[in-house]
Amino acid sequence: MVSKRTLRDAMDATIIGGTSATHLVRYADGGIDEVSSDSLHGAICELSVIDAREDVIAQGTALDYDEYDGDGISISLHVKTKDMVGKLTIGGRADEVQITGSQLGRALLAVEEEALTQPDIDTLGVTDQSRPISTRMEKDSTQSDTTHDTFDQKNVVLSNSMASELYRVYQDALRTRVRKEVVNGLVQHFPSVDVTDNGCVIEGTYLVTYDAENYLVDDLDTYSVSGNTVVEHDGAKQAVGLRFNTEPYGVFTIGNEDYTLSENEQTFLATVEFLSSPSQYLEIDHFETEVYSAIREAKGDPLNRGPIQKLAQSVHVSHFIDPKSGLIHRHDIDKHVLRSTFKINQWVVDELNYSSFDHAGLAELAYREDEFKNAERPVFFDATANADPDRWKEINRIEGNAPCPPEVYRTLRSKYGSK
Repeated sequence: MVSKRTLRDAMDATIIGGTSATHLVRYADGGIDEVSSDSLHGAICELSVIDAREDVIAQGTALDYDEYDGDGISISLHVKTKDMVGKLTIGGRADEVQITGSQLGRALLAVEEEALTQPDIDTLGVTDQSRPISTRMEKDSTQSDTTHDTFDQKNVVLSNSMASELYRVYQDALRTRVRKEVVNGLVQHFPSVDVTDNGCVIEGTYLVTYDAENYLVDDLDTYSVSGNTVVEHDGAKQAVGLRFNTEPYGVFTIGNEDYTLSENEQTFLATVEFLSSPSQYLEIDHFETEVYSAIREAKGDPLNRGPIQKLAQSVHVSHFIDPKSGLIHRHDIDKHVLRSTFKINQWVVDELNYSSFDHAGLAELAYREDEFKNAERPVFFDATANADPDRWKEINRIEGNAPCPPEVYRTLRSKYGSK
């Protein structure tokens, strides 16, 4: 659950209840809200010793095995609370990772736990070494409201266990990060891809964000099928659900240079590759990819991105939103297409305004039945006559069980009249 409150509000908030997944929080103005315990907002609500308004600098030695430092790994954390951004640096390496959101929350809570082990810290009257989160909740009249200022959060020496927790955060951040300077240097060679502050825009249709997700650029009302009708879908959803055979860390040779890429970086690049040339990676004919009609085939690409193309070939599509009708399909793209289902010729598919594997394409075909019955060219590629009654009966039968958003029907009726 996303709180409507800001992180500044969280700094003066008190946890008054909740579940294992959420905190029920009372803010300084008396307002009450529910926040995810795994979020940065939830973590700040838990802090009672660390002042989230001040920078945090901590270092220690994690006990996880590492080839660079033997059995101990030195790790340092610097949190700039003004921007709510942290940096984790591993000893013996130049590589550092930036952490925000829930990863930053985990790091702050590790430093908080370190503070609570200090024998001279007296927060809410609790001095034990392992104070549970429940004691960070609402204070009663018998509890002390004093906190000694002997803990220097800009000079924290972490225990091995807390340093190990930071190292786990570091590993997660390394796996999920997307470095703009790396991926932008590669995608700038992709034709018809524009680099923006938020990610890459492909042919003005898809935005691939720097957290390796993809969305439609246009704000489109979306609908889900419910029985024999459609219902409006409320909430953001990725335009195309894509999964690739990525590795936790992968070394790719691209343009004669080696790149060590995180899973998210691999997904980001493979998503841009796939959405730029989907017909290369789908096991359907090229003209059945109208869902990507705004995307042109890449031509004359000067960059040898073979490893990215190989990764894109492992694509699995779990869902897609048709960018013309707004209908959400919770299946692969080639489940139902006009050409394979009804043996429709390519020129008919090209004539349709809606996608040939979206319900709207089937509806348009049914609305334009008389037009195609009288067409001079063959409508069906299996030698079926254009006006064959059995074929059109089947088309209309299936169309009746494939509902479309109301705007699609309004558009079809205004252009072609009633069926």
